[in-house]
Amino acid sequence: MTNNELIQFDGIEYPVSYKPAEIIFPKYGEMKDNILKVHDEFADWTVTPQNLKSSKEVRKNLNELKRTINSQRISITSGIQKPAKMFKANIDDLIAIIDETTKNIDSQLKQYDDKLRQDKHDQHVKFIKQACEDAGVDPSKIRYNASWDNKTYSNPKFEAELYEQVDILRKNKQQLETNKRIIIQKADELGIPFAHYFEQLQREIPLDEILNDMQAEKDELIAIAKKQKETKQKEQADLVKHGDKAIDPQTGEIKEKTYTFRLEFQNVTKYQVDQLNNFLKDWGIKARRIK
Repeated sequence: MTNNELIQFDGIEYPVSYKPAEIIFPKYGEMKDNILKVHDEFADWTVTPQNLKSSKEVRKNLNELKRTINSQRISITSGIQKPAKMFKANIDDLIAIIDETTKNIDSQLKQYDDKLRQDKHDQHVKFIKQACEDAGVDPSKIRYNASWDNKTYSNPKFEAELYEQVDILRKNKQQLETNKRIIIQKADELGIPFAHYFEQLQREIPLDEILNDMQAEKDELIAIAKKQKETKQKEQADLVKHGDKAIDPQTGEIKEKTYTFRLEFQNVTKYQVDQLNNFLKDWGIKARRIK
């Protein structure tokens, strides 16, 4: 039976006819029975010195039979497959010509698609910059999703994901400013500088840890100042005053001379005044504030 198929191209039909492969082997069963008889005959065969020659002859005959059968199989199936191989080669030739044609078009379409993708990316970058400017956040902190530039990615979805990030950055910024005010207030209470602790905030160290560090710094400064004061007071106690001079009673060496002076400051902060007072006290210098 012949089968007919049609390949259509540009409105034209190209017929292809083929016949299903058919191999007629009517005496297969008879041949198999004879081979099984040989198999059964030699199933319990034992090679001995007496039948060594005949055993080799049997093996030779069986190998020749196998080669003959296999050779016929190859010859028959090759004949059947030859038309199919020729047809495949013809189709491959046609496909190669089509691929060569589409390759040129594909390369140009890719340039067009790349241009559209780049234009979409540029629009997104501009949109991100404006959205961040309106919210008062840094656009460089936005995690750009490469999928946003796909032509199938809708603008509403892009905008929703962007505003979600912007909102998080805005809240983080507000929290950062709140934490800065807390640090400044704590620094004023303790009389210590706060710039170093702003750096810790930027490194995302928890606020409670920063406040603990500030208190530890103040405690350390108090301990140092106390020790310096005790040392200075001990030195002062060991000196003997003569007029405006302080003399070491053991060596007679003039260690200090007393001076009176006036300092005037303008535009100074409370923190700076407190630091100056602490310094003067630590060194045993008497001072009073003149309003």
